[in-house]
Amino acid sequence: MSTTLPSDYIPRFTRDEIRKRFGYFSECCQEYLEFFKSRHPTWELQFDPLVLMNVSISAMDDIWRWKVYHLREPQERRFSDAIKRATYFTKWLVKLRPIHFVNRPVVSAEFLSRFDKEETTLLINEYFAIHSSLSFLATDAKRDKIILAPKTMGRLLYHLHYRDITSDSLMIWYQLVATAAKNELIIMR
Repeated sequence: MSTTLPSDYIPRFTRDEIRKRFGYFSECCQEYLEFFKSRHPTWELQFDPLVLMNVSISAMDDIWRWKVYHLREPQERRFSDAIKRATYFTKWLVKLRPIHFVNRPVVSAEFLSRFDKEETTLLINEYFAIHSSLSFLATDAKRDKIILAPKTMGRLLYHLHYRDITSDSLMIWYQLVATAAKNELIIMR
């Protein structure tokens, strides 16, 4: 019995494509950690490659499902756009949290002796997710970099960390950022 695939069949990502995306994210993650190390020499950060591979596979599976179930034209399905990549990689980076601190105290008394109410290191994965996503959007907008206003960055960090933000909400948010990065109008008046 021969199986014939429909003409509009979209294959899942191959191992090579997943490895390529994982390699890209590994490099980005390493550069990101080195940047933080240069600014905070006492921080000892690492990323877990197994978790980062899981991020790559999960995000690429979400992108594949988006193509299969939402795009009708074969030419639309060939490549994902920057907004989908930003959305799904943000979702999985925040959910699976591949970056962690090596030297964070784990004994309660020691941790409490260093406790700082203004501690932001807990948001390191959210920062990386936003950094990576803005990189996707900047490339698509043909810009060197996209830098969010501090208040906007704070709000996004807050929502990623403390709220249940859906993929659809993230997609809309990143669409607005991409539109603004291309200097296209969002509001007429």
